[in-house]
Amino acid sequence: MTTVHLIPSLPGSEKKPLPFKANERGKYVVLTKGAMENILPLCTHIYIDGDERYLDGDLKEGVISACNSFMDMGLRVISFAYKSFAHANTLHSVSGLVSTDIETDMVFAGLIGLEDPPRAEVPEAVRKCSEAGIRIIMITGDGSRTAVAIAREIGLVEGTPTVIEGHDFNQMGDAELRTRLAGKEVIFASNIPEAVPYLAYIMFRIPLPLTVVQILAVDLGTDMLPALALGAEKPTPDVMHQPPRKLHERLLNPPLIFRAYFFLGPIEAIACMSGFFYVLFQGGWIWGTVPPADNMLYLQATSACLTAIIITQIGNVFACRSSRESLLHIGFLSNRLIFAGIAVTLLLQLFIVYHPFGNEIFGTAPLRYDVWMFLVPFSFLLLAAEELRKVYIRKRHLA
Repeated sequence: MTTVHLIPSLPGSEKKPLPFKANERGKYVVLTKGAMENILPLCTHIYIDGDERYLDGDLKEGVISACNSFMDMGLRVISFAYKSFAHANTLHSVSGLVSTDIETDMVFAGLIGLEDPPRAEVPEAVRKCSEAGIRIIMITGDGSRTAVAIAREIGLVEGTPTVIEGHDFNQMGDAELRTRLAGKEVIFASNIPEAVPYLAYIMFRIPLPLTVVQILAVDLGTDMLPALALGAEKPTPDVMHQPPRKLHERLLNPPLIFRAYFFLGPIEAIACMSGFFYVLFQGGWIWGTVPPADNMLYLQATSACLTAIIITQIGNVFACRSSRESLLHIGFLSNRLIFAGIAVTLLLQLFIVYHPFGNEIFGTAPLRYDVWMFLVPFSFLLLAAEELRKVYIRKRHLA
């Protein structure tokens, strides 16, 4: 941060210990502060024992060494510099300068170390997380040496930790970041009802059932609020009676993958493709023909595919409220935020399908009433299938 100030010229001010000569009083001075790596390159001189000396390589190394010593003590370091102005002492002349004119040829004034100790309960919390197998990644605005010192103080690291500076992080690709954080969980994302239409398009030479814009409508629009509402789901009553997960068990484990991608996902995919072909065949489509992208029948068919995703996702939201407990047990109305999310989702889908502006943006067309009636049972089918799976899981657990 850089500010401009007027050097005091009041009687007696010459006796104050300011690093400015008496003939400079009444003029302007620029003061700046910040991280050492940002301030030191702006300076050509350094203030030592009342004199401004040329900042040579040895003095720079001394400043860097002092800064590193402070950071190794866990201190947050702030550097200071100043510059006197030879301009006429009017605020107008100074305000006309740009920062590149001001922040050059400055005098390094010194640095200070500030101690902001961690709260007393942090080491214990870190220890408990470590015992539970939870890996903590520290993200901080402090310098890397300060961060490492604090991490050691709270028991977060031993030995030499992996440190990624902000400027390095901004230039990293995903592969490099994963390499630097080797051995950790890798995010795995997919959506079966969105992937299957593309696979069918490639394998069976049918019209594309779902466009890219429509996929974005699901991922960035209709899915968001119901998913957020699931985050507010209360723990099931018997959660403390369940054994903890194994120390090295991943969140994305084989049972979860099977449930999402080989059980619930295929049901949604069947609903999507059924809705798509229902509209096409009702409109007289012949297998092997590819209608133009602006064909009304094709627009309605993709709208049916998109609507099928929305409808089955509503059933999926209720199915995912618990991986084991029945919806009847946890209470159909116990999470009212889900209903708010579903209401917004349906309103958004109605806009996409029936409003001219939504049709123009998402490449959709209005659907007949019978299409909705054809698709709605798939949502109940998915929920019923999941309830039966939970019955099986509970019985196997009790056996």
